[in-house]
Amino acid sequence: MKLFPTIEEVFSNPLPIYKTIFFPLVTINLGEDMDKKEGKVHFISVLGDAYPYLIKDGERFEWDFIRFDWDGTHYQFDNSVINMEETAPLLEWYASIEEDYNKHKSEYLKNHSWEEARDSHLEKMRIKRRKISHDLYMYADMLLSYWITRDKYLETGLFIRDYGYYGLNDQVNKPVIILSKTGITNRSDELVGKVCEYNYLTYGEDEIKLSIDRKKQQIIQKFYWS
Repeated sequence: MKLFPTIEEVFSNPLPIYKTIFFPLVTINLGEDMDKKEGKVHFISVLGDAYPYLIKDGERFEWDFIRFDWDGTHYQFDNSVINMEETAPLLEWYASIEEDYNKHKSEYLKNHSWEEARDSHLEKMRIKRRKISHDLYMYADMLLSYWITRDKYLETGLFIRDYGYYGLNDQVNKPVIILSKTGITNRSDELVGKVCEYNYLTYGEDEIKLSIDRKKQQIIQKFYWS
């Protein structure tokens, strides 16, 4: 099991746009973590459940599920369902937010008191982005919550949600991952397990359930909200 795998570890030949839409949470080694032979699967949060960034087609993507082709270790995605008009600003937003994050990373990863958080660089940038665009403001909040939680975990081994860096909550959490005891089946929905997604980033799904369709060589993720 690996928390926060890279986009390259999840997708074979990922397009640049993938990193702006798909946020890898957990990789499960089917042979080591479960009794499902060899292979790897990956739980992925999808931006805004991908709507309107992906076009609903009923087969690959709807508001409550997404399918990825699977070679046993990596995913492939049907790029024809990417809505190029809606995704146009994402690469520019992503690059701008990433540049600021890398420049002020130590400040972003610092635990703040409530009083300190109100005057922090993070809060100043939130105010600035809100004035530019509400969509940019929401996107930056989501992206930063993912990066902060990921990088603090990689740095310390502790799973501390992003809110600790807003001065709201710095308690150590445990990533909620529930793996199925189901073995290999011929069904189209061989359950792997579930993750509590909102522990990893804000504005995401409450729960993601992942299954394997071995006949079609596909991974199905279903999204749930409370």
